[in-house]
Amino acid sequence: MIYYSEYQGTIYIFYFAIDQQLQSHGYGKIMLDYMFETFQQHKIILLVEKINSKAENNEQRIRRKKFYLKNGFTSNQQFLQTLGLNFELIHREGNTAYVADYQKIREYFYSAAKND
Repeated sequence: MIYYSEYQGTIYIFYFAIDQQLQSHGYGKIMLDYMFETFQQHKIILLVEKINSKAENNEQRIRRKKFYLKNGFTSNQQFLQTLGLNFELIHREGNTAYVADYQKIREYFYSAAKND
């Protein structure tokens, strides 16, 4: 399952998950390749929890980030805090994105939700 938003040339992947029983069979790569092909000219961004050796789920954080880096994403060491948690913004290789891109898309969708 992939849940994303698009605004002004930026795709923000809000949620990405593969059923645990189907993980490690290449489905995640297939889905990301599809996103990259479909949105060739867009910046594609997502947030991963910041690596923190004291976090209970640090191993999961490391695995998640490695997966994305192995499958077309890169890091510019950009960090932010949102929803009370610390995240790292990563983006598709070749289409550099910044925290400001995330803030722009977040602002747009939060303001749109308030107007409904």
